[in-house]
Amino acid sequence: MIPVDIVKTRIQNDATQAVRQYDGMIDCAAKIYREEGLRGFGKGSLPLLLRAFPVSAITFMMYEQTIQLIH
Repeated sequence: MIPVDIVKTRIQNDATQAVRQYDGMIDCAAKIYREEGLRGFGKGSLPLLLRAFPVSAITFMMYEQTIQLIH
């Protein structure tokens, strides 16, 4: 899912710019591949993984607590 997240992040960042660089997800993915190759889809994966661990842990913990409250 990292390549999909990288495309999503680039489109989100692009939305804050005065001049848009991408016309959508497919256009963004094509430009990444053309300009950076497959390695372009892995750029920034370390910060993404470092962010994913605590977010997933908190989400799982809140889910479990909610289920306990419901029962």
